[in-house]
Amino acid sequence: MSGERRVRACPRLAPGSGFGSVADETTVCNGVEPRKLPRVSPLRAEIPHAGGGGGPSRLARAAALLLGLGLSVGAAGCGPSRPRVDVRTELGTIRIEVDSVRAPATAANFLRYVREGRYAGASFYRVRRDPPELMRPPTGILQGGLWYGDSTRLLPPVPFESTQRTGLRHTDGTVSMARFDEGDARAEFFVVLGDQPHLDFRGPGEEGYAAFGRVVEGMDVVRAIQGLPARGERLTARVPFRAEMAR
Repeated sequence: MSGERRVRACPRLAPGSGFGSVADETTVCNGVEPRKLPRVSPLRAEIPHAGGGGGPSRLARAAALLLGLGLSVGAAGCGPSRPRVDVRTELGTIRIEVDSVRAPATAANFLRYVREGRYAGASFYRVRRDPPELMRPPTGILQGGLWYGDSTRLLPPVPFESTQRTGLRHTDGTVSMARFDEGDARAEFFVVLGDQPHLDFRGPGEEGYAAFGRVVEGMDVVRAIQGLPARGERLTARVPFRAEMAR
């Protein structure tokens, strides 16, 4: 590496359970100081309310009923409401089933990154390894995304969908969005190893993280990557991946 060596601050998990702070330690990133991620105001998810009294018409009620039936049928299996994504690495493929019914905004954000090829240059780069406790096996996370990738591929932040709202839980194999603050998640996601209810919504100030899917194939690949050599919470060598819709 030639020229001036500059360092880059890498994210680390906040004490206890979070994905919030920035590491005190730094690492050389190709000898170049990285660009700052663009700051974009969070999107809003507002449901319009119809004014006036008298209630909906028969036609409106019928349309709502048909829509509800359609959603129920779609939720029954892995169709459009349960699309699957293959995350391919040199160690194998991780297949993720995305829950577009219970976490529609978060799922749509992740699927857009996949379908538009925005995860080109993405990698897994971060791990957390918690030792076993009494009556509980070891737990941890594997995190990946575009932190070391091309920041021009980033989309605006996605509205925050807590587990209180979606009913999803951070159990073994759950896929969830990493974030610093509510409503600023973009491309970074993590896979949960072992049940970790402390990542769920627990009350004001402990809103947790936005789960949106789960690994249905390839947890052995997740564990293999999560077990690679690391310095603290950062993998010594990042593991590149490409994501595409499963066939």
